[in-house]
Amino acid sequence: EGFKFLTQTVNWKIGYVNDGTGKLVYMSETNGVADTKFTVDKAGYYHVEANFDTKEVTCTPNAPEKLYVWGAATEAGWDNGKPIELTKSGDFAYSATKVQLLANEDFKFFSEDSESTAYVNDGNGNVIFFDSPTYSDADKKFNLGAFGLYTLTVDLSAGTVKTESGDLYLLGDCFGWDVNSGKQ
Repeated sequence: EGFKFLTQTVNWKIGYVNDGTGKLVYMSETNGVADTKFTVDKAGYYHVEANFDTKEVTCTPNAPEKLYVWGAATEAGWDNGKPIELTKSGDFAYSATKVQLLANEDFKFFSEDSESTAYVNDGNGNVIFFDSPTYSDADKKFNLGAFGLYTLTVDLSAGTVKTESGDLYLLGDCFGWDVNSGKQ
């Protein structure tokens, strides 16, 4: 997968491509330049800048302003009108505390109120960008084996998701209603 710069929208063989060293080179149907595309290391949103004087191309990751979690495991369910927002705690880091997650139910992360742009499980418990309006085997969700209140920490740059379970306490007539007397 990759990208190139076209000078015409009607002809995919005329434009600027990667010269093999990461620099821009003009490609036409007749000049023999290979159609080598530019690539990035990780899928995601990028600010792409091409300097035609120096022939340099830079791709800078853009972190989403907001990150949400929802899914069958959350109180929101799959209703994207009620997602749980994570707080941005760094350039690519987000967290939320006291997120109730149900056991053996799915959830994933979104950067907007659409299921077409998501951050999903790579199959090893790490988070990766997934940009597809249709479901596929690549649309893997997270799933925890135990019900609880969790602190969720997502680092999109490192591709990590940490889930730390919080404590639950019982209050009631048998224990007392004082929050300091709750039983774990």
